Parts: sequence; C-alpha cells; structure tokens
Amino acid sequence: MVNNHQMQSIRIRLVILFIVVTTIALATFEMYGQFQLSHRLEQRFSQLMNYSG
Repeated sequence: MVNNHQMQSIRIRLVILFIVVTTIALATFEMYGQFQLSHRLEQRFSQLMNYSG
C-alpha cells in the first residue's frame, strides 16, 4: 500500500515533471517561431534591397 507521504511525493514529482515538459515545449515553439520570423524578415529585407537598388 502507498501511504500519504508517498502520494505527496509522487504528486510533487508529477507536478514538477509537468512544469518541466510544458516549459520545454513552449521554449521549443518559441524558438521555432523566432526562427521563422527572422527568416521572413531577412527575405523581405532582401526583396526590398533588390527593388530599391
């Protein structure tokens, strides 16, 4: 049988695991979005330089 202390320990570990996984997922999506934005801005800047030059 699992006593109350063990349940609390398991619950805390699951909460920490959820926070870590969520943070990693959000950071990954943020980096991907930043990369896409940077790439689009570079493309538009290049187009602007070609049109004005």
